[in-house]
Amino acid sequence: MHKSRSVMHRCSLLTATAALVLAAVGSAQATDTSPLLSTQLVGSWLCGGTGGLDGFRFLTTFNQGGTFTVSFSDKVFSDTHGVWKRTGLTTFASTDQAFMYDVNGTADRIQTVDATYKIMSSTALRIDINGVVNRFSDGAELMRFPAVVNCTRMLIKK
Repeated sequence: MHKSRSVMHRCSLLTATAALVLAAVGSAQATDTSPLLSTQLVGSWLCGGTGGLDGFRFLTTFNQGGTFTVSFSDKVFSDTHGVWKRTGLTTFASTDQAFMYDVNGTADRIQTVDATYKIMSSTALRIDINGVVNRFSDGAELMRFPAVVNCTRMLIKK
């Protein structure tokens, strides 16, 4: 009986310690610039494009589990939906797609983007993009473009 209480007590302590560590990690990701953030992509980023995306501003949110969404400041694009994976300690890769609208607001094209990511610091991210735009009606390739995107991590202000 005494032995099983001791085991249960240790299990409870381990569970409580794990919960505290996870809470600390979660709060570090949301509120400060801890070194842990310099290896984590998960979270939201405010981004600005160059090259084929020059002048575009957008918000990108990377979720645990490998999905992400992008909301553009210009309504030429739908929200983007994609998947990402880690390729190194501070590097990642993704594929995503977004609808593109004509002047009447009809989605007549689709943009597909393959990208690589490099976390430059706990608050800075560089994205190298290779994109292609295809017409829906016949799948014809309309354009290819490279772009570099620089992002700043969104943090909770204390």
